[in-house]
Amino acid sequence: MNEKIVYAIRARKIQGRITEMQLYEYISKNPKCSLYDMAKGLNWSVGKVQSALRRLKDDLIIETVKEGGRAKKLYSLKKVEDFLDLSKF
Repeated sequence: MNEKIVYAIRARKIQGRITEMQLYEYISKNPKCSLYDMAKGLNWSVGKVQSALRRLKDDLIIETVKEGGRAKKLYSLKKVEDFLDLSKF
């Protein structure tokens, strides 16, 4: 594979990880925030937030609430305990 292509792919992956970390940090400081709150707070497009959320889906708690007759998804981070199965100890 062409060296420039390999470099471009690596750079894109790194940028994706940085985006995920920024979103993770935002959600940790602003639990129960909506997709639009995140996009506005980070000054990102909704599509960029959706892509990063999709990659972070295993780390998230997604709560759906009704607000003004519309369903709204709120995002929070799982706690460390949610990843551990303490029943084995």
